[in-house]
Amino acid sequence: MNNEVRYLPGLEIRTNADGEILHVITVQNARALHWQAGLPNNITNDQIRYNLNDHLGSSTLELDQQGSLISQESYYPFGGTAWWAARSAVEAKYKTVRYSGKERDASGLYYYGFRYYAPWLQRWINPDPAGDVNGLNLFSFVTNNPITHSDLDGRFYEGKDDPTEELITSTGDIIRYRGLNEFPEHHQKILKDALKKTEKIYKHALYLISNHPTENDDIMSSFFGQQHADIMHHVIESWRQTHLRVSEYRGRFGKGKFVGIEAADSKDNAYINPNDPHGRVVMNVDKIKKKKLHITLGHELSHLSNVTGSEVTGPDSYDYYYLFPKDLSKLTNGENVTNQNKYRAVAEAITSGGLTRDYFSKIQDLADEFETRVRALHSAPDTIVDLDTAITEFNRDPGIIAEMSSNNADSLIWAAQQLHKRYKEKFPAGPSKRARRE
Repeated sequence: MNNEVRYLPGLEIRTNADGEILHVITVQNARALHWQAGLPNNITNDQIRYNLNDHLGSSTLELDQQGSLISQESYYPFGGTAWWAARSAVEAKYKTVRYSGKERDASGLYYYGFRYYAPWLQRWINPDPAGDVNGLNLFSFVTNNPITHSDLDGRFYEGKDDPTEELITSTGDIIRYRGLNEFPEHHQKILKDALKKTEKIYKHALYLISNHPTENDDIMSSFFGQQHADIMHHVIESWRQTHLRVSEYRGRFGKGKFVGIEAADSKDNAYINPNDPHGRVVMNVDKIKKKKLHITLGHELSHLSNVTGSEVTGPDSYDYYYLFPKDLSKLTNGENVTNQNKYRAVAEAITSGGLTRDYFSKIQDLADEFETRVRALHSAPDTIVDLDTAITEFNRDPGIIAEMSSNNADSLIWAAQQLHKRYKEKFPAGPSKRARRE
């Protein structure tokens, strides 16, 4: 029998001709090594190993469960081993995660999923599966910039000069950065910090609504109306999906998903193209320092549904209306809403039936989507003949209000943010272990 490795989700089964059978369980940066047969000398079974990575995801240190050093490795820019130290040759043999967080096989090649990389050639041995989207050299590795760039699966930045980029430039916007690694370092940090905040918002919202649902009826009612209970499952699922998406974009998968532009129209902080198969977030580089960037990212990422190479299916939210605190007075009874949070106040005025044509004048570009959705949900769709009738019927029907608001990007992110705020007030040090079990 030859050496063989079988890869399952979170599990590797490794066998060799000597009869050794090794099961490797992987959870994030930790690996548990269990020998079913052929345990080597001087190694304890069920050994735990922790990988510490550099900025490119390369495994530089391996530690055991006591934090003692197992091995240390340094790499040349294009992936060759510069030096390697280990406390024993036997233990070092079982280090499989190496350069860029990938496995190096017996031939010395790194497998990235879509193709193999040869570090001694500093090139892929297979052409780019996407064609010439990243240039005419189909074998170039990270555009010859391995110090700051890394590749997730052999495709690097996807979509250069594709229809999505053509649409960006057709409006007069200029593409400055493709992929997070091309952004200036201070912008990278701001984006990463914002994504971390966004992830916490959805995480805490999910915790509160799952463990204390009735205690948060007031927030849910403000953002989704009096029939919020009917669409609670939809909101929870949308938050769960977006939380997974944000977590994914915080990791290595998200490095190629950000495009920095110099915008001709400076109004937009960020946007996505719903028809972009790669799920890129287009960032206005002049607006990256905005305080509410984490809200913007939570809003935009909820728009995504399917993204190439991702196992996450997003909620595919829409923009039926935005929450504009400055225009609260344009909503019916808007001045009488007493909620301290201005975004919640606007949402409550709208979901209580106070939407007006005057308020909509600022978001006229959403009128067609709003009108179409009201018509689709209305029991007599032929009566919805224009925006005015759509607004009237929206205000009259709590069911339509709840259904549309549950898939409205602004409502989803701001409701989650309000629950996140309450979570921090309720659990300033985090929930107790007992509360987490319950």
